[in-house]
Amino acid sequence: EADADAGVSRQSVRVGAALPLTGLLAEAGADVRVILEAYFAAANAQGGIYGRQIELVVEDTRGEAGETLEATRRLVEGRGVFALVGSFEPSGDAATGEYLKRQAVPSVGPLTLSPRPSAVPNPQVFYLLPSSRDQARGLVNFVKLRAEREEGAARRDSRAAPRLALIYADDEFNRDAAEGVRLQSAAHALPLVFARAHKAREFSAREVVAELVRTKAEYVFFFGWSPELLEFAREAEAANATMSLLGSALTLGRAAFELPAGVAARTYLAHPTPLPEQGDFTEFAGLARRGRAGGRHAAFQALAYAAARTFAEAVKSSGRRLSRAALVKSLEGFDKYETGVTPPLSFGPNRRLGAIGLYVVRVDAAEQRFSAVSGWLALDK
Repeated sequence: EADADAGVSRQSVRVGAALPLTGLLAEAGADVRVILEAYFAAANAQGGIYGRQIELVVEDTRGEAGETLEATRRLVEGRGVFALVGSFEPSGDAATGEYLKRQAVPSVGPLTLSPRPSAVPNPQVFYLLPSSRDQARGLVNFVKLRAEREEGAARRDSRAAPRLALIYADDEFNRDAAEGVRLQSAAHALPLVFARAHKAREFSAREVVAELVRTKAEYVFFFGWSPELLEFAREAEAANATMSLLGSALTLGRAAFELPAGVAARTYLAHPTPLPEQGDFTEFAGLARRGRAGGRHAAFQALAYAAARTFAEAVKSSGRRLSRAALVKSLEGFDKYETGVTPPLSFGPNRRLGAIGLYVVRVDAAEQRFSAVSGWLALDK
């Protein structure tokens, strides 16, 4: 026991989560905490893992990148945690990952809109869901296959290739998605006939729609936030524009159900997780009810549940002599692991994104829900 890593004893294993418990994201942090506590309480009620009870400790990040690093430092150096599970990772927070790398502390399932692993992945950080770049790449693949099905083999001639357009907000998340469109359209030799970035409050929907009509764009990739996209959709409807619209269900959210009917019928959205009918949400839903989670941030709660479940499975696979190195090795052996609420997860020595691909969904305005267009569409690295 004297040689064991911090946070591990014969009786328990202590894990940490750096969450926003105050500030603008406090509600999301509280909902995530409820799910983590409920999952580990259920595991402990069944005897824990190899007789060890899982102890969760939480530190407040206030939703800020600098505070996330300090909260993580308190968890590692002050609270002596063995690993992090389901911690928030704010946009632009690279320092926390570097700190975990230096300390050799694993982090399973950081909660982030879009992971940005470096060319040489951080060996300690295991993301569960695909990046916005990879989801955008998958949407381009979807368009190519859809165009081929609709138009037949002749459509594969580059002169008849579908004409793409790209509109995106000039921020980190949406720039990543735009880069994915550029990379994949170039790989398939699909013409990008129009591309424009815009700053906040500088978007002119009428001007953009007119330009799209002039360039005869057929598929418009729109990566921005819901007010801009709704403005664009209304202008497109008024102009009787018939191009298809593609974007992110994550950023559009319930605003998708406000799309004009004509535009909604031609809209396809990237969705990083399965819809309830495509997965197995039974255990997650039960924990949410028992933990009295508010359900206000269901996406973050589901990801936190998946992080806890993935961590527990990796601990079991590590064997009775638990160490951080053994946990990392166990995670690297995951091959299409099913959490029920995420795509199948696979890791490896040089792979720290558990899922690389997307689901494609349509907007069902009448039922106020998304409906599946595809199963899991995996991407090559």
